[in-house]
Amino acid sequence: MAPMEPAEVAERIGLGRLHRPAEVLKHDEPFPVWRFSTDSGEWVVKATRPWGDFWLGVAAQAGLLEAAAWRAGVPTAEPLIPEACETGLWQPIGDGVYAHAVRFHQGEHPEPPVADALATWAGATVAAIERLDIEADPTVDADYTSHPESEWDTWLSQARDLGVLDARQARSLKDAAVRIDAIAAPAMAAKPRKLVMHRDFSHLNILTTAECPLLI
Repeated sequence: MAPMEPAEVAERIGLGRLHRPAEVLKHDEPFPVWRFSTDSGEWVVKATRPWGDFWLGVAAQAGLLEAAAWRAGVPTAEPLIPEACETGLWQPIGDGVYAHAVRFHQGEHPEPPVADALATWAGATVAAIERLDIEADPTVDADYTSHPESEWDTWLSQARDLGVLDARQARSLKDAAVRIDAIAAPAMAAKPRKLVMHRDFSHLNILTTAECPLLI
């Protein structure tokens, strides 16, 4: 794909004119993650190319959740909500590439294990998303599989070797994975009604700002 000009992306998805050159927020992504300052405010804009036809349904379903969460007051960054889009909040910008925008907030990602107050906030936020009661589309395969402890041990050992996690963080994540699996196993065996939830609820998708934590 030829690089698309940020100004063109901003216009195509309805943000208006750029007031200054776009800032690249992540340099290690296959597609850009920008910060735009536009007529409509400050935005974080991500671009991606779908990795298969199934992505279209996943994106549409995720968009329903994201828009509903914002409208219901769940603490999350305000998304740009198109009037009508088959792929939820991801708008086509040309050459098979899609873009998604949320309001920019200044903040930081917490380091795990997080403080008790933030963990309590996270639990309350998960509960608030569940109360939205958005039933999963049965045609969309968005299930996750649980993994045995041996696989977690391998992954976390690799993370320590690479310097991604220290020993304390790895132990915390292992403990969380074991506890979650123990809770989830009987529930999944009962074949429950499936609701749409956040697909990656981790410290990397929590932003602590001066006002409050946000789920991103």
